[in-house]
Amino acid sequence: MTNRMFHRVFVVAVSALLVVAVVSAQGPAASAPAAASVDKPPATQRAIVDKYCVGCHNARVKSGGLMLDSLDLSRLWDHAEIA
Repeated sequence: MTNRMFHRVFVVAVSALLVVAVVSAQGPAASAPAAASVDKPPATQRAIVDKYCVGCHNARVKSGGLMLDSLDLSRLWDHAEIA
């Protein structure tokens, strides 16, 4: 086997292994976090919003005109346009 052919076979094999690893890591639970987040209590939702969103979307920075630091997560139906 020539060096060039060995290189092609190696690249194809590694690519196939990466695809299998990514697909098996995602599995059927890949869509579960989005559905599960609805059932979380407001305190848990607040912690997630504070961690990932409030840094940019607060009353001081106002990124995109969206202020999530004062949003009442226990009454999202009152703020449907934001939620």
